[in-house]
Amino acid sequence: MSTPAICRALRCTTAPGIASNPTKGYFSKNAINSSRLYRRWGQPSPTPLQISAAFRGGSRGGRGGGRGGGRGGRGGNRNFGRDKKKDCIMNEEIDASEVRVIGEDKEPLGIMSRSEALQMAEDQEVDLILVVPGATPPVCRLIEYSKFNYEKTKAEKDAKKKQRENAIETKELKMRPGTDVHDYQVKVRAAQKFIDKGFRVKLTLQFRGREMEFKDIGREMFDRFVEDLGGPGEVSIEQAAKMQGRQMNMILAKKEVVQA
Repeated sequence: MSTPAICRALRCTTAPGIASNPTKGYFSKNAINSSRLYRRWGQPSPTPLQISAAFRGGSRGGRGGGRGGGRGGRGGNRNFGRDKKKDCIMNEEIDASEVRVIGEDKEPLGIMSRSEALQMAEDQEVDLILVVPGATPPVCRLIEYSKFNYEKTKAEKDAKKKQRENAIETKELKMRPGTDVHDYQVKVRAAQKFIDKGFRVKLTLQFRGREMEFKDIGREMFDRFVEDLGGPGEVSIEQAAKMQGRQMNMILAKKEVVQA
């Protein structure tokens, strides 16, 4: 019995989902019942291999129904992601009647009409890209789009890298109003090490229960902490002691030396 005939017979005699997972080589109870119906009709019962082949080549195209078939297949939509939308205005998209043109190395080439600028770009086999649309007249650059896009992406990455390098990380040190002398000295040494490395230090004093009645003790503790780090001449207080819920916070940083 041919595979198409098996497919038609199974569609007529069984409910949707006749096989729980035919690709793994085992079948549901409905598939077994369909084999019994074949014997009632006087036809030879299909083998499990034939039933599996029937499901793989069914109406949905199996794993794509060949190249480009089914729900995507192996060859479906080959141009996906190839034509990406450009993030700049270039060539014939420029609607200004007069533009200021600069070369690939940003050397000024003067003010000229749009048609003259396009002709110059064509002669040099480059693109005419609008770089300053708000200027009067707008500024366009003669450069290949691929090179322009590379320079733009590289500049953005360098700016983000510089921003990360300039960002100052903050280290947090937590204490309690009842912190003993030894633990307090450990916190002071840790804060001194962080500040020497250029980090900010966030001091957090946690209050619990009735300790909220002794906020003055927390402020005195912070003042003593600053003095143990060398006083205002060595560290700067970026944020004074401030209550936030059940916590008192203060942010310290290294004092910048002003050169005369």
